[in-house]
Amino acid sequence: MAAGALALGACAAPPGDDASSTAAAVSDVHETSVKKQVIGNCWLYSVTGWAEALHKGATGETLDLSESYLSYWYWFDQLTQPGACGIKSVVEGGTWDTARDLVARYGMMREADFVPEEAAAESSTRQDEALKALNAALASKSSPLQKAIATGDRAAIRAELTKIWKLDVKVAAELTAVFGADGSQTLDKHRPAPIPLRVIAPSDLAVRIPVASGALETRTLADAVAGSRAWTEVQAPGWTGDESPEARRAYERRIQRALHDGQPVLVSWWVDTDALDNRGNFTTRQAAEPSKDGGGHMSIITDYQVSNVPGFGTLAAGKVETRAKALEAALSESATIEFFRIKNSWGSAPDAWKDRAAAERAAGGPPGYNDLYTGYLFEARAAAVDSSMLVAPEAPAPGADPCASTGGPTGEYEYVGLYPMLGVVLPPGY
Repeated sequence: MAAGALALGACAAPPGDDASSTAAAVSDVHETSVKKQVIGNCWLYSVTGWAEALHKGATGETLDLSESYLSYWYWFDQLTQPGACGIKSVVEGGTWDTARDLVARYGMMREADFVPEEAAAESSTRQDEALKALNAALASKSSPLQKAIATGDRAAIRAELTKIWKLDVKVAAELTAVFGADGSQTLDKHRPAPIPLRVIAPSDLAVRIPVASGALETRTLADAVAGSRAWTEVQAPGWTGDESPEARRAYERRIQRALHDGQPVLVSWWVDTDALDNRGNFTTRQAAEPSKDGGGHMSIITDYQVSNVPGFGTLAAGKVETRAKALEAALSESATIEFFRIKNSWGSAPDAWKDRAAAERAAGGPPGYNDLYTGYLFEARAAAVDSSMLVAPEAPAPGADPCASTGGPTGEYEYVGLYPMLGVVLPPGY
């Protein structure tokens, strides 16, 4: 099945329903704390973690960037787009291209500045509360929000959304000062002078990124999300029609090279909970009937384990490798990637494996991390996919009510074949 035939919806939730964690690695990615998503916005947790890591690599500073801030603007964009009237719920899932567009237009904020009450929290109750309140408002045609959507009043839509998020009046006023009451003065078109300190323009956030393959410099986040140095998503070989071992190994090497240069690699993958063991690993096993608990997901690759490295044997995950010759040998054609280790957004101790014995825990990734075995990622497997994700939404018929209810998940599943490794986001030259 072609990749374009599958429109992934909200991110897969943690397999179960707490202290932050970082992990040493073959590579030396500058990681920040593990967080726990409570709604389907894993992709925003991934992009904030990615930006935090790049910034930490440049400055040594650990930021806690707000996923709630980006969610606020993502929902605003959906509510103000043409044809939004009749919308019954907002989409929670998204893509790398959507994420980088949000960052380019709205920048970022620290969690302590957007929702101060959640500055030290691993998960966000505000996101869950806001999503429920928003969908409740959308369920009523007579709600102030639906009336604003029907008339296309962007300022009124933003005012209602701000109430739903329960933003502090000072925060709301600052957002108005930067973006205007109707949110139209985005940072890619307009920049206040000076910009309020709490809104971080991408051009003001220092990051350590490659300007040419292997050459790292301190630039700004604006360079990584827009322009000639912008990172791009690269489809996995199974989705491009080339299933050869050579194509797979070439793809793995691109990921390795980025990790060797300390670059966090965003990965889109399909979660099959049947393949999850009690160590937090995703392996090759699969039940006779695919689980309906899976779905598209985005995480950050921070490390990997490789065997059959010429002259060096196995380079284990969790141990920083500093020998240049060993890292070069790890890129050889004969080397075998056993797994990629990801920083996930399921919290530091999901119930699905938090009670495992210490010996078992040592065999898997550290708390908050999962090991995705290549036998799982690159082998085609059956998946249960909601039928609504397999077709594009239809436009209203001529003469139909433009504010009629839009479609959503059907609850009816189809079984399709797919490769769990969907794609990775890499800097230019990798």
